[in-house]
Amino acid sequence: AEYMGRSLMGSRREVVFGRDPCTKWMPILLVSGIIGYEYYAFGILFLPHCTSFMPLEKLLFIFIIFNFLTFLLLWSWYKSIFTPPGSVPVDINDSYINCEEIKARTEREVKARIMKSKTFRDMNLRATLQLDEEAGAIIPEQVDFATKISRESYCFKCNRIKLPRAHHCKTCNICILRMDHHCPWIANCVGLRNHKFFILFLFYATAAIFVLVFNFISQYYLDYETRSKHFTMQQDMMISIATMLGAALDFAIGLLFVFQLRSAGKNVTTVEYHIDEMHTKNPFKRGSFSSNLKDIFGHDKRFWLLPTEPEL
Repeated sequence: AEYMGRSLMGSRREVVFGRDPCTKWMPILLVSGIIGYEYYAFGILFLPHCTSFMPLEKLLFIFIIFNFLTFLLLWSWYKSIFTPPGSVPVDINDSYINCEEIKARTEREVKARIMKSKTFRDMNLRATLQLDEEAGAIIPEQVDFATKISRESYCFKCNRIKLPRAHHCKTCNICILRMDHHCPWIANCVGLRNHKFFILFLFYATAAIFVLVFNFISQYYLDYETRSKHFTMQQDMMISIATMLGAALDFAIGLLFVFQLRSAGKNVTTVEYHIDEMHTKNPFKRGSFSSNLKDIFGHDKRFWLLPTEPEL
């Protein structure tokens, strides 16, 4: 396997999980509960009652589409949770004869940044590390932005080489390859090997919830006085909650999906999005939108919409 032209063959990799196995599964249980509630309200409670006022062909079509999207949603979510995002190999330092040189360069750059920074966090670091004016006089190697962000650095928390686009996750306590962000809703980092699954999860969640909300409104609330007679007050309450919750979730998840897809089309991770130079001097950006997507979804477009392992 390779990562940005660097071989990872023969290296031991770490499976990434959060440091607190108890609390990390709480968001997963919450999402499971929401999915279960929405599916029950629409697929089990609502659709079977629609036979009295909806053509059977239309009802079957909606049922098949909704279940197909729900299946792909759950498949993508499962892959997002249980696919390791990819971490820097444990023995990577053995592959670099200039490891100490990279470590020293990174240390100089970190000290120079801390001395120049005015943030409260870095001012505390300055005191903790006992940096003086001599450290402030350190002039880091002057290189252009593309070279700086595309070369190896050193992670002092992991005590190993940090490959380009890798970042240290505070929750997982390890450096993640092409890290996008840590997502509590999948109890995992979004990185090199599961970014595709996360985006597909957002896409199918948006699509499935849209089908649910659209049909609740068009097939129920637009003719509420007539069709509410087919449901009890308790069932009506459950449908109302599912509709409002679904509409809110669809809006939020839809926005996140658009942001993720837009960033992927520019070959920018969420971490890199907050670096100003990446918007004008991105060295990872390829020629076209689809070319950038290949870095996440793989080279074979036939499998882009399926949560299968991408060939990167």
